[in-house]
Amino acid sequence: MINLLNIFSKKRKIIINFVDSDNKNQIITNKSFFGKKGKQINIDLGSIIDELQNHGYQIPSNFGRKMALTFGKKDNIVNINVSHQKKIIDVNHITKNFPLNQVKRTIKQIVHYSGAGSRTPIDNVNSVEFCRTLEIDAVTKEIVSKTAWVSNTDTFLKIGVPTLPGYVPDKTTVGGKKIVPDDGNQKYFVKYKLNEHPSTNKQAAIIQYVNLTANNAIVKTTKLEGEPNFPINYDINNDLNDLIARGFKLVDNGFNGKGIQFFGNNDSYVPVFIVTLKRDEIIVDSAHPYQKVDPEEYQKEITFTIKFSGAGKQTPENIIKTKHLQRKVLFSLVLNKIVENNTYPTEWKTVKKDFTDKIQVPVVKGYHSNLSQIETENITNSKSEIKVSYIRNNKIIPIDEDGKLIPTKEALYLATDPDDPTKLCTKQIIPQIPGYKSNYKIITLSNSNKDIKVIYKKIAADSKENQSDVYTASSTNDQIAIVNFIDLDHEGKQITSSGPLIGKPNENITDLYSTSIPIAGLEKAGYHVIFNNFDGNNKIQKFDGNDLTTQVFTVGVSKNSEQNMQLQQLKSSVNELIGQNSNNLSNPVVANLMNVLKSLIDLISILNKDNKNKN
Repeated sequence: MINLLNIFSKKRKIIINFVDSDNKNQIITNKSFFGKKGKQINIDLGSIIDELQNHGYQIPSNFGRKMALTFGKKDNIVNINVSHQKKIIDVNHITKNFPLNQVKRTIKQIVHYSGAGSRTPIDNVNSVEFCRTLEIDAVTKEIVSKTAWVSNTDTFLKIGVPTLPGYVPDKTTVGGKKIVPDDGNQKYFVKYKLNEHPSTNKQAAIIQYVNLTANNAIVKTTKLEGEPNFPINYDINNDLNDLIARGFKLVDNGFNGKGIQFFGNNDSYVPVFIVTLKRDEIIVDSAHPYQKVDPEEYQKEITFTIKFSGAGKQTPENIIKTKHLQRKVLFSLVLNKIVENNTYPTEWKTVKKDFTDKIQVPVVKGYHSNLSQIETENITNSKSEIKVSYIRNNKIIPIDEDGKLIPTKEALYLATDPDDPTKLCTKQIIPQIPGYKSNYKIITLSNSNKDIKVIYKKIAADSKENQSDVYTASSTNDQIAIVNFIDLDHEGKQITSSGPLIGKPNENITDLYSTSIPIAGLEKAGYHVIFNNFDGNNKIQKFDGNDLTTQVFTVGVSKNSEQNMQLQQLKSSVNELIGQNSNNLSNPVVANLMNVLKSLIDLISILNKDNKNKN
């Protein structure tokens, strides 16, 4: 028989793969180099690295732009793991995809006055701004994390309605509402009317001192009296000094901050003037400590343990992990303690850790677990324990045709799903038992909570069924076929498959499965089909009646168009081999080999056609 390896042995290949560790280790791009065995090659990957970085990928800090490699006895694949850069979006760093309105919201309080003609005050407008920070994936442009909306204040100023001689407003104070980021603009309307009942009696006026940080709660009220329409001669400094001594700061002087105020001249109207203050408070965190605040209030170390049990000697070792968290707190210089509002303290945020947000639970042969992964981001209590329990899978119970148990060297436990340790494989491969044969290669589980009895037939010692190289046709047993999709750029590595296709002899396999949908998906990923020996060119495949051998069909795909001139030699050798064995195609081993070799011929034909078109 022809030695296929020798046909391709003159040159060796080195493939450099850049692998996306943040996307299931998908290959982002690659580059191939060819040379003779033992030859050294100096590779400059600078242009590829620059392009990857421009597209948001993070190259390992210890990775150089140049590599020196030697062609070995076999083709060599070098995988370079890269990750996604994370970018911060805030009010000072915005992009086209994340404009300012993604990180900043401005809500206005508008007080509109009317009714006093040319003396009508202009609208009183003030704003509250909420800001947040986004962390985005520089490759996918998706939001990875985001902070809560925060603001220096979440409460509008309370407004004392201005006095106008000869007019009476329908309100004395407006506004001052506490808001959230999703609220819209707050609008208020004040209407003045002519004072139809002027008074010569003494008039009252009120000064309210309100705490903005406590939803405009009144902390002090001063009531004044005076003659109608006379200036209010009152110095608020004494009140302010007293309040400042109690830890307040002046925010807005709505009494005489913009000029002299006057008493009214209507006995039913008492003007109210608002002086807004706030507590004297500081933000304390790891970057801004304060001697009166215990560091444990804003920084802590969390150690947690993942404890495994239930799988005997196969039980994984316990995992102990540590992470560091920080937050911000608000300290009142007046009350001499930490205080809370809608913004502070902030949520605990992980700043340093040596593990991913999701720790995968190991798959243990013959067992399934109660958890598939551990969500670590929500662990905020020190010395936490996460318990993972393994439970024995149920078994396949082999019995003979009389219902008697067939002894085996060890229990035949059902297989666990390699991608999810909490589940069993839906399709279970029936194990082989020497001297016995089952009618089924695969069974589909409908209930994984009980043992599965499988009937085996005893094979006579002189039966030809004991001879693995002899083809025995079956006219009633289920047959199995599978279609594999392989990547020709990576030494035939399997990309996906059809899974087991089950049917009766002479039934059309192509009625059960079509390659059109997976091929469409692969083409979107940049692959093109090199050969398809399942349903390419509208071929129809049938189950061959051999229940001892799984029929395997292959679809070869590639992202590269490199060709090897030795393929011509391979084509000639394959055709010669087929001719030499044309009388032996009834032998299943030969028939399967011919199927593989025909796939290679398809590959040769397509590559030759592609080469002619280019020329």
